[in-house]
Formats: sequence, structure tokens, C-alpha cells
Amino acid sequence: MHKYFLFLLLLLSSALKAQYPGYKPVSDPETFRKKFSEQAALTKSLESDFEQEKHMSLLSEKIISKGKFWFQREQKVRMEYVTPSPYLVIMDADKVSIRSGKKETSVSTGGNRLFKQLSRIISDCVRGTVVTNPDFKITIYESPGGYLIEMNPVSKALREFFNRIVVYADRKTFQVDKVELYEPSGDFTLLRFQNRKTNVPLSDSLFHL
Repeated sequence: MHKYFLFLLLLLSSALKAQYPGYKPVSDPETFRKKFSEQAALTKSLESDFEQEKHMSLLSEKIISKGKFWFQREQKVRMEYVTPSPYLVIMDADKVSIRSGKKETSVSTGGNRLFKQLSRIISDCVRGTVVTNPDFKITIYESPGGYLIEMNPVSKALREFFNRIVVYADRKTFQVDKVELYEPSGDFTLLRFQNRKTNVPLSDSLFHL
């Protein structure tokens, strides 16, 4: 029995290393949470480029999209896709507005659980509150170059949309560089943020169609 238990521990250890090569659990999660939240609290607005990779099991090639990202406290997000085709998503607290071609639609996040969660997750990443989100079980890892925050949904309703979410943050600035969203189907989306400009003045018109 003792040997069997040790074998299980070795298997779990190998699985962790294979899943997140180069990362290990942080020695002091509470200190990280505090510093991560403190640094993020300094960000009142953000502008950056982003690249999105969509990996789908039914397609052999990944779908790559690029665009611009804006954030303004408390919960205003604008994601403007430029390539391969124009597409605009604006999340403003309890409302999501979308423009695709000449078609414009607006929906309440209260009536759409997926939009509500996406809006909150993106805002939480920028605001630093992602590490205290009660809807997820949070596990934090570190490497010489950065931190990795693994988010596993607690409720059955959330698990319908996400298997897990992985957030990567820079070790020095604590700014989020990358977000991976894994779906129960096995499909996943990767978002990379580049050329960030923090606390730049943003017009309110950015967050309206």
C-alpha cells in the first residue's frame, strides 16, 4: 500500500510538470495575492494590442485574430478585432454591445451567463481581483520569468463554459501577458496582450457603439 501511494504521488508530480513545464507552486500564495492586487489597483486604464488564437478540435489549423484592447475602471472593456475581419465587442458593466459588419446588437449580461463571466474575468485580470474570485478554485505557480494562475470553476453552471482558465503574469510588473480559456469540448482560446500602455486618457465614446 505504501509503495502504491508513492507511485500515485509520482504520477501526480509528473502530470503537473508536463502540464506547466518550468512552473512550481508559489511558496507564499498570500503574499503574491497581495502584491498582484496592489499593482493592478494602480491601473486605472489600459490600452494594448492583442492576438487571439482559437484552437478547435474540428479544424486542423488554429484561427488567428488580431486587434486592439482597451480597459477602463470599473468594468469597461473594448475589444476591436481588425484581422481577419472587423468585429467589435464592448463590455460595459451589465451590457455587451457587438458590431459585426453593419449589424449592431446589445444584450444584458444578466440574461447571458457566458458574456457575464467573460466580462468579469477580463476585468478581474486587469484589476487584480482574479485571484480572489469566489467562482473559481485558484492555484498559483511561479517560474523564474513569471507567474501562472490556474482557475478551476467551482459551480456546475460555470463548468458548462470553462474546464479551466490559465492566466500568465509578468514576474516584475504583475501585468497579465496571456490568458488561456479551456472549454469542456477540448477547444481552447489563447489571448496575448502586447504593447501595453497603462493609465492613458481614454474617451468615454470608446465604450459605446
